Amino acid sequence: MRKSTRLIEQVVEAGRKRGLSATDIAVKAGIMPANLSRIRKSGKYNADTLERLLAAVDGETRVTVAAGKSAQTLPMVCKKLNAGRRRQLTQEALRRLLTRFRSSQRANDAFSHLVGVMEELPLEQVHDLVIEGDATLSSLKRIAEFTQAEGTTAEWIDEQISYTN
Repeated sequence: MRKSTRLIEQVVEAGRKRGLSATDIAVKAGIMPANLSRIRKSGKYNADTLERLLAAVDGETRVTVAAGKSAQTLPMVCKKLNAGRRRQLTQEALRRLLTRFRSSQRANDAFSHLVGVMEELPLEQVHDLVIEGDATLSSLKRIAEFTQAEGTTAEWIDEQISYTN
């Protein structure tokens, strides 16, 4: 189960503990029950919808790092992106690019790594980098523009940024 699907299921379960059905939760959140069903299946939703669903079940968001899972994604990503490339990036150099990206000589030198972030990494790993604080959506958006990226990751970044605006 994808993490985003698991989160929605936790919200629905919290509602059930309060005696609410999925339909009740959707109505209280101001969305159609069919839309909640679609969200539960796809795991695709925006922050506003999540906030409304949480409010419907009197829930709250809390971010915690699971034991033994802190900062696991960046080392894996760095190793994957360095494989087969002449220029190697340290984890710290990659983190700087992913959190404070600006077009520069450093960015030009790491261009193939940046393309790799957009095209080689599974979307779930990019998502995990954001959650773990090793990437920001604004930097990822600038990287997508810099590399002229298209595809699932670039579309996801655009969706996330449009939901926050």
